[in-house]
Amino acid sequence: MAKAHNPKLNVYILTLNNQSDSVETFRDLFKAKYGLNNEDDSIVFKKYFEEFLKAMGKDEFHKDEKSKKVFGAEKVADKEVNYSIIPHVNKEIIEGIVDGGKYGILREYADINNKDSKQKIGAENAVLDKFYFLLNTPLNSKFGYLLILRWSSLTRQLFNKFKLMYSYKPGLAVKVILKFSGDPFEKVSK
Repeated sequence: MAKAHNPKLNVYILTLNNQSDSVETFRDLFKAKYGLNNEDDSIVFKKYFEEFLKAMGKDEFHKDEKSKKVFGAEKVADKEVNYSIIPHVNKEIIEGIVDGGKYGILREYADINNKDSKQKIGAENAVLDKFYFLLNTPLNSKFGYLLILRWSSLTRQLFNKFKLMYSYKPGLAVKVILKFSGDPFEKVSK
């Protein structure tokens, strides 16, 4: 029987760290960043989701050259939504699955029943894991949260990409005010 990686759940509580009075909520941020004025909230959130999906690797992997890691949305052809990341517009939530992993390492893989049957994994190939995330950015608030269920160490790159998406001018950033990380299936002792 195959054994899975041990999952870890990272929980981030986010706040807008604004040094200007013009951006007090995520609604203000998205309207300013995307040049929206009088559009209703569903239009604002849909525009945010479009940009989010592009930034998360809609058409190509997002590459982090320094850490030699990639991540991106998976294309899902048999569903109405064509990507593994979907918006819940009415709940102001984006959730989905991101593929990610390391590249730049020359490796081989082998059939466990025949050690002589080996094939090379080139430096331009990544061994991918799947990461579930849920991001809630209520438009009427300056607080949000991000959950990432991870199987490896790609979380820092994913989180940094999330943070970069919120900056559009100096003095405005997303700041983590609380982080919890641990095994979501850990037994609770009495």
